[in-house]
Amino acid sequence: MDDKKEKDDEISIDFSKIKNFFSKSSEGPQKASDDIDLSGVKEGVMQSYKATKGFLSKYGIFLLVLIPLILSIYLRIQPQYLPATDDWAKNVVYNSYKDQIGNQVRQQYPNLPDQNINALADREFESFLAKNGAQVERDVNSASQYFKSQFKDDNGDTYLIAIDPFFWLRHARNVLNNGHPGDILKDGKPYDTYMNSPTGRFVPADMFHAYLIAYLYKIYSLFNPDVSLMHISFYVPVLISALAVIPAFFVARRIAGDFGGLIAGIIVAVHPAFLVRTLGGISDTDGYNVFFPLVITWLFLECMGAKSLKYRILLAALNGFFVGLYAFSWSGWWYIFDFLLVAIIAYMAYYAIIHRGEFKIGKILGQQSIKNALIVLAAFFLFSGIFVAIFTNGEIFYKATIARPIGFTKLKEVGISTVWPNVYTTVAEQTPASLNSVIDQTGIGSLFLFFLSLIGMVLPLVRRKAEAQTKWLYILGCGVWYIVILALRPQNLLLFLGLISIPIAILFIISIIKREDLEDINLTMLLIMWYVSTIYASTKGVRFTLLIVPAFALALGISFGILSDYFSKFFRDILKIDGRIARLSVVLVFLMLLVYPVNVLSSSYNAATAQVSDMNDGWWNSLDKINREASKNSIITSWWDFGHWFKYIGNRPVTFDGTSQDSPPAHWVGRILSTSNEDEAVGILRMLDCGANTAYDKLLPSVNDVAKTIDIIHQIVVLGKDDAGKVLLNKGLSPEQADEVLKHTHCEPPEAYFVASEDMVGKSGVWAHFGNWNFDRALMYNTLKRPEYASDFKKGVDFLVQRFNMTEQQASNVAYEIQNLKTSEDANNWIAPWPGYQSGAKACRKLADNEIECDSIQGAKIRVNLETLQADVQTGNGIMHPNALWLATKDGMRERSFNDTIGVSIVVFPDGNNYRNIAASPEIAGGMFTRMFFLAGHGLEHFKPFSYQTTVGGGQIYIYKVDWNGSGMNLLPAFKQTGNATAG
Repeated sequence: MDDKKEKDDEISIDFSKIKNFFSKSSEGPQKASDDIDLSGVKEGVMQSYKATKGFLSKYGIFLLVLIPLILSIYLRIQPQYLPATDDWAKNVVYNSYKDQIGNQVRQQYPNLPDQNINALADREFESFLAKNGAQVERDVNSASQYFKSQFKDDNGDTYLIAIDPFFWLRHARNVLNNGHPGDILKDGKPYDTYMNSPTGRFVPADMFHAYLIAYLYKIYSLFNPDVSLMHISFYVPVLISALAVIPAFFVARRIAGDFGGLIAGIIVAVHPAFLVRTLGGISDTDGYNVFFPLVITWLFLECMGAKSLKYRILLAALNGFFVGLYAFSWSGWWYIFDFLLVAIIAYMAYYAIIHRGEFKIGKILGQQSIKNALIVLAAFFLFSGIFVAIFTNGEIFYKATIARPIGFTKLKEVGISTVWPNVYTTVAEQTPASLNSVIDQTGIGSLFLFFLSLIGMVLPLVRRKAEAQTKWLYILGCGVWYIVILALRPQNLLLFLGLISIPIAILFIISIIKREDLEDINLTMLLIMWYVSTIYASTKGVRFTLLIVPAFALALGISFGILSDYFSKFFRDILKIDGRIARLSVVLVFLMLLVYPVNVLSSSYNAATAQVSDMNDGWWNSLDKINREASKNSIITSWWDFGHWFKYIGNRPVTFDGTSQDSPPAHWVGRILSTSNEDEAVGILRMLDCGANTAYDKLLPSVNDVAKTIDIIHQIVVLGKDDAGKVLLNKGLSPEQADEVLKHTHCEPPEAYFVASEDMVGKSGVWAHFGNWNFDRALMYNTLKRPEYASDFKKGVDFLVQRFNMTEQQASNVAYEIQNLKTSEDANNWIAPWPGYQSGAKACRKLADNEIECDSIQGAKIRVNLETLQADVQTGNGIMHPNALWLATKDGMRERSFNDTIGVSIVVFPDGNNYRNIAASPEIAGGMFTRMFFLAGHGLEHFKPFSYQTTVGGGQIYIYKVDWNGSGMNLLPAFKQTGNATAG
């Protein structure tokens, strides 16, 4: 009887009970009039209701699953319609009318203060809008259509969002054209000739996404031959994210009933950490990082609960298949695999301890529960290994339990394993996050939801306890415990993770002492591991926050489901409220938690509708010009961010890109952008296009010193081939060794293009940091941080004296500096500066024929003599000067350096009949990027303008074709117009 009542009391949206609710509410007085016979109407209503009841009883679960599934699809398709452009259009049109009205008011009342003019203009605009609303609306629609057109190709397809989706799109195109994701086959394996050009690399094993896009395109094109590959790719994340809702629903439903499943599904559908990475157009692998772990978890639970050996093996095989697909989808697949292995082993250990008195230690493997778990463990491990090997290779599976789990913790290290710079320190996705930030993002901005998710990991373990009072006291105690932890929020990560695990640990200890099995132990073990590990990982890199979403969704769904069940019973049994009313009321209250105090649904909708692509007609047209006009063996070079765009749209190889950013070209390209020596820039670019970093690789064994090897490379790239060969011979290389190096520094290079774009201004601190990387300092840090040197200060000092020819005092000072560098950030800052642009181009005013005054940083005025290049800045400490003044002249660039400096350099250049200036760090002020972007290539002989475009947002894109021989100097337009800007 109690078991039956317990079952009935579980929160489950049972549509069959609606009939009784209506029957009870209809009880009361008989018909108001004997003259009205409602029996026929009643019979018809009852028949309709019975039909509806039968349908809902049969398909109710599917209808519940459809709610989060449809919500997921609805949110993720929003970028297709570009709703954000409607707001842009409205702002542009409204501001245009307001400006016109404001100018009219200003002309009418020239002496009126600006505040009064603006207020009057606002009133006039409201009046104008009331009278001309239809015209204004047409203008808004027209502007919106224009904006939308800038984010669509000629077929009307919305461009993919972000950068990485074009990586997969190109490999999908290769699958269609070549039958594999590579450009060619090398040693029987797909090879990518467009990456790390001209050397290329083998295509990674995790290419499932590219194959999925390609084969979905093949299928869909049977019905619509005009569909584009990009259109199919746009909707793949929408599909994968919607599918992820299904396993989340059924895993949570298994523990906490229909309502728990519904909540878990909704959270997966709307969680911002998942949503913003899987919107339509963000066709990347992030969707698999939620879908596959949830499917694998679902199958694991079903496998552990299977009653027959046949189904257990079958489910384990199916789970292994999905593990293989996950490995084929993402290189970080191993984490859920390792979690499940640990969960099974922990379960066996737990069961053995609980039932320690029921069997002899030697016969532990003969116990049925242990035997079943061993079968699951063996089958899961075996089938996972088979399918991972089939879809990828056996080595990837071998590494899953050893190298991978600790690898992510070293992503941000600097100067430890190599003296080369670590680009991952500047990648936004790899930026470490604070514990507070991780909690906020996990809980979708609601600390209460995060709190409930912690409770959700405890509730399954206590809900079956016979002693109701004890159960409630423990739940209450856990609630108080978690409130205290979240209120104090200890910032020691390991302490925090340990504290949130204590309530579960206590239940385990009590269970072991009492020898009582805990319910749903497998899922709880998995969830706590999942939570603790992914919170830890997220503090190492914000991208890992995505991995918390499945665990958070399940824990919150379980919490909602079980707590709503408890409260429903309380209202029914204690307050004597009708059970159906109690359930409905509790469910509605819990649903309100998704919109108050934090409106999760609204936040997700706003995030979805605000998204537009970085790709636009400006970029597309720029790169398509390369595709149409460049030779097939051309190489495109720029900073790495947009490399995938260059490969797909420009359809040409690149120096490096988003999957090879942490590689030597980060230094070489950064140096090209930084240096003011065009010969050095074109020499480095020739080396890269002749063999990427091969020259370094060939030279290093002969020199046997990384820093010295880099110095030699920098020496020889600016020289002719013969002179470079003499330098190499003087360094002790044999003629054969020297020729091998020169083959990769002074070849006949292919056609080349260089891109300088608006985004690189803001990224200047990054590329300039790596371009100015001090390899000597990096070697010092790398050496003195090794255990044998870190523990022997004198040994470190001796190394510095011998290797860098320092005095004992100099070496001691440097050794102490290195000793005090505690973090990778400290090391990064010590090894190289972070140069950047202090201002955009600002106006200058003529004071005399050869004298101008320029606005500069922080409101300072700089007076510049265009003949002598004297530059004075009036400061609180008197007259000071920029570190250097760079002036664009009809003969190129002139430079003058100063003492008593303000810490930045100034670049002055003509703009029509006037001048403008830029303030920048001395390391980059006169550098190649400054000239390519701000000065349109002025003064350069090897970089010829090829294309200039502006984006819908006003960003500028310059593309230069490399003239390896250097024929003729580029000039600013001002120097081509008689009588304009003739200084110099």
